[in-house]
Amino acid sequence: MLLYSQSLTQGDSTQELCKCNPGFFAVPTDGSTICTACESGTYKENISDTLCVACPQDHYCPEQANETQPCPHLT
Repeated sequence: MLLYSQSLTQGDSTQELCKCNPGFFAVPTDGSTICTACESGTYKENISDTLCVACPQDHYCPEQANETQPCPHLT
């Protein structure tokens, strides 16, 4: 089973307290929130509902990235 979100405090019992895992961002839909994978070229490192950010120059970020990867030499 894949987990796209989690609560920040053990024992939380409501969905509203869940935040998206690294590599995912929050998309509000019909009164709830769905965590969606960051697109290629973006990443998100922390547990939160913030948006993914652009991958920095000389790095690459595959889909669902939670960290940046340096580009191989001479690419």
